[in-house]
Amino acid sequence: SIKDSLINYPQITVDKNIEIKVKNGCKINKRLDDITLILNEEQELLAIYEPYVDDKHIDIMKPYRVFKGE
Repeated sequence: SIKDSLINYPQITVDKNIEIKVKNGCKINKRLDDITLILNEEQELLAIYEPYVDDKHIDIMKPYRVFKGE
């Protein structure tokens, strides 16, 4: 699976409120310095996020790829 092939990347588990934002491709208030896998509470891969590069926003990540029902 995609999740298995990206096992070496950081992973974040999000609650239902953030899950809705992730599924809709919104930026999230979290910051890691690498590509990050976003998982729901059931440990299903929702999206791959990357750091948002902007001097004004140092703790935001943006979607790289969102998985919709895959």
